[in-house]
Amino acid sequence: GKSSEHYEWDSYWNMMEVKEASDITIEGIGTDAGIFQWGFTFSKCNSIEVKNLTFDDYTEDAIGIQGGSSTDLENYSGYWIHNCTFEEGVNHWDLSYEKDKGDGDGSTDFKYAHNLTISYCKYNGTHKTNLIGSDNAAKQYNITLHHNYYLNCKARLPLVRQSNIHMYNNYYKGTTSTGISARAHAFAFVENCYFDGKNPFMLAYETSKSINPVGTTIKAIGNVFTSAATTSDSSSNGLGINQNGIFILTGADSNKNYSSDTTATRTSLASTTSPNGSVCAPTQGSTSYANFDTNSELFYYANSASDVTRIDDASNLPTLIPTLSGAGLCVSVTDQTSSGSSGTDPEPEDTTHVPNNTTITFGSTGNYQSGIYGVNIPAAYNENTNYGQYYKQTITLELSAAATVTVTAYWAMELTIGETPVKTTAIGGTDPEVYAYDASAGTLTITIGNTGSCYIQQISVVYK
Repeated sequence: GKSSEHYEWDSYWNMMEVKEASDITIEGIGTDAGIFQWGFTFSKCNSIEVKNLTFDDYTEDAIGIQGGSSTDLENYSGYWIHNCTFEEGVNHWDLSYEKDKGDGDGSTDFKYAHNLTISYCKYNGTHKTNLIGSDNAAKQYNITLHHNYYLNCKARLPLVRQSNIHMYNNYYKGTTSTGISARAHAFAFVENCYFDGKNPFMLAYETSKSINPVGTTIKAIGNVFTSAATTSDSSSNGLGINQNGIFILTGADSNKNYSSDTTATRTSLASTTSPNGSVCAPTQGSTSYANFDTNSELFYYANSASDVTRIDDASNLPTLIPTLSGAGLCVSVTDQTSSGSSGTDPEPEDTTHVPNNTTITFGSTGNYQSGIYGVNIPAAYNENTNYGQYYKQTITLELSAAATVTVTAYWAMELTIGETPVKTTAIGGTDPEVYAYDASAGTLTITIGNTGSCYIQQISVVYK
């Protein structure tokens, strides 16, 4: 927060500040829930979720998250911002020493904490979009940004300091100034993103607050760069890059320079030998996060790949991401399993969202393998079959509008959609049966009875 003498001239008073709280979810209900001309600051909080909101004309941050300082960042963790839309901020009133708030301050800013995920969000024409680390001495760590849509944004996509960060399946279209800016010993791992705008990456070379930025690293694998992804070096502090590879800052200030390995693969390492190696130590201790992306003790890394539930080919993102990302575009799918007939307790409840005109496919391993998000279904319900098998299970769809919901099932027994039992006896053979249901806005349940099983192959939702 700010001391009282700031409030007369500073528009921070237009923020809702939440202090020292935990386990909070802020959710917009419906397709048009929004926050207008204000935002949230979460200060020294834990376990915060913000979803399905549109932020517009905010004078300061739309969402700001902060711990206390770089010495207590271990105490604050667990933040998830998803399925939100951030329009451009507006501020014509701030008379404080900060003179660059005409478009509001940050859309999503973060410092002095760890374990942050921003996913399936849309940033529309934002300026100071996403600041991670308020200055070169600020530390934070374990940041993930995925399946976000940056449309005609100006800069800070993000600007990251003193942190390890994984960015994958983000779509950057029409960037007007600077995309990902890595500074002050950040290690940015950028995977399977699509860049269609200026300066996809920049390595910042200024020395500030006794931080020599040599060792700042960008590792870029599997990304697509269009002809619009041009670069230019900033006259003040940045070296532009628009290709895949490993890039490590090797010289600062007037000696600015970087090394590059454009043949690097997913398993390639950034050299750890100073002065030409990666430098990243964002925690309170001395643990090195150089090459964090290939260290299973520091990162979700398995079988020489990022161990995430869904990662798409970068070439598909221009078509895919606009249908997935932002507020008001989605329905909720909740797996509310109870104990199965095998007697094995299922995993805890999982919640995800799917957009309009999307089909969820249940695959042979009991997962949503080709559907949205890839949320796991407990192996106890798999029973070594070729389709997702369930006992005594309800799948709940939270529909934001009237829709046609189609269920494709094999060997359906006691299958009910909404209030309508669509099957009470098993089907013979291996041919599927398709059930279309006209659903109203609100909650729709798809239920499998207590005495039978059902192999559900697909569920699709199409809004009317």
